[in-house]
Formats: sequence, structure tokens, C-alpha cells
Amino acid sequence: MPEDRDREFLIIICESGTCNEVLRRIQAAGVDRYTIQRGVTGCGETGRHEGTPVWPGDCTMIYSCVHQVQVGPVLETLTALHSSRQQHTLGLKVFSLPARELL
Repeated sequence: MPEDRDREFLIIICESGTCNEVLRRIQAAGVDRYTIQRGVTGCGETGRHEGTPVWPGDCTMIYSCVHQVQVGPVLETLTALHSSRQQHTLGLKVFSLPARELL
């Protein structure tokens, strides 16, 4: 098992309608521990998502601390999902930060 210092904190932001597909894909890539925050609102490249009649829709954020070797497979599967939606711009972003477990 890689050392704890070889971890990345992933932040995945997706349209709520695609959350189940994103979860299925990251689980298939070996991610089995995560936190989900539903009902996230904001404005990004695909426009506003505020959960209102004027700006419908909202987003989901998925947080996971993974070993660095897992980042590639997660990014590969989510890139494939994003690319498969060429006709519709999919609100999907993945960010990574170095992580160190303190407690």
C-alpha cells in the first residue's frame, strides 16, 4: 500500500443529474470512500445552476482522498464521460490537492 503522504484530495463537481453515473465510474476506478454534498449552487462554464425556475438545476460535489495511483484511472473515466457528451456540454470538473492525514 502506498504511503499516506502519497495521497490526493479530489473534488469532483458535477450536474446532479449525472451524479449516479459519476459515482458508478469512480467506484469502478477503485474509489470506495467518498463524501457527497448535494444541492450545490453556483455559476461556471456551463452557466448558472441555482435550483430556481429562472436558473434550474443544481450540482453535486464529491470529495475523496485517494492514493496518487488512483488519480489517473479516475481522471480517465471521467474524461471519457465528459467526451461522450459532445452534443451537450456536461458540467463536470475535477480538482486535485495534495493531502496529508492529520488525525
